[in-house]
Amino acid sequence: MGVLERVRELGVLRAIGMSRRQAFRMVVVEAGVLGIVGAVLGSFVGLAVGVVMLALGGTLAPVAGIPWLPIEVAAVLGLGLPIVAAIYPSQMAAQVSIVQALQFE
Repeated sequence: MGVLERVRELGVLRAIGMSRRQAFRMVVVEAGVLGIVGAVLGSFVGLAVGVVMLALGGTLAPVAGIPWLPIEVAAVLGLGLPIVAAIYPSQMAAQVSIVQALQFE
């Protein structure tokens, strides 16, 4: 569910006392949490698939180890990109007046 699809929800939260800044922060933090979860799950699944592929290829013998650099890059991108992508839509949704947000379809 995207930010623009949640305008009505944000309008209800703002109607019961949430400030524009809190609404903005809530959406950005949610994007960051989803990014972190996606990066962690993606790293584990990627490592598991790599081990399975090595086992199927018959070369599961001593492998060089866990590729930490790509995992770190995935973690940084998994945290940074969703936050950056959520900033503009969350600003726009937070700027909508409460009345317009509640009427939003």
